Amino acid sequence: MFQLIVYGDRKDHEITESLLNLLQQYYHIHLFEDHALFSVGEGPSISLFDISELQECRVKNGILIMKKNSRTNHLGDLSGLPQILISSENTRAIRAFAKRQIPIYTCGFGTKDDITFSSRSTGNTVVSLQREILLGKKVIEPGEIPCEIHRPLDDYTILTCSIIWMLLKETEEEGIFPDKIFFS
Repeated sequence: MFQLIVYGDRKDHEITESLLNLLQQYYHIHLFEDHALFSVGEGPSISLFDISELQECRVKNGILIMKKNSRTNHLGDLSGLPQILISSENTRAIRAFAKRQIPIYTCGFGTKDDITFSSRSTGNTVVSLQREILLGKKVIEPGEIPCEIHRPLDDYTILTCSIIWMLLKETEEEGIFPDKIFFS
């Protein structure tokens, strides 16, 4: 089972809500929040955790998504975590992960970012994966995904949700994902 771990401020649920809206039509999602637990959707199972503290993480098939401006002071042993998505603006956390030698992928507007926008206009965006990402034993090649956005969302939320979509689309064998993301 694939596991998405959204970490940071417990009051910020934009990434979790956006992932839930995008994925529940393709997956049976088990959502675990700090004080709640529920399941929605149909299809293959996926776990979605929205947490503000993490003392230890040992998962074989998962990604930690750092909420924008999240701190690392409530993170414990992450040695068992395959990879981390993080805003390139969160330089303090990036340095902390580098010291721990944990693989990270950055989202932002810089030329060094792994995930960025290749074009943007009102209501339409194209998100670009600039470098390959290793997900378990599968290599996800660079590529782009167009997005239609029908509600106000933070740029970082669009980038993180889009890359999760691309990763799941590449690993899904049934081809159930459309070639465009709709944020509604």
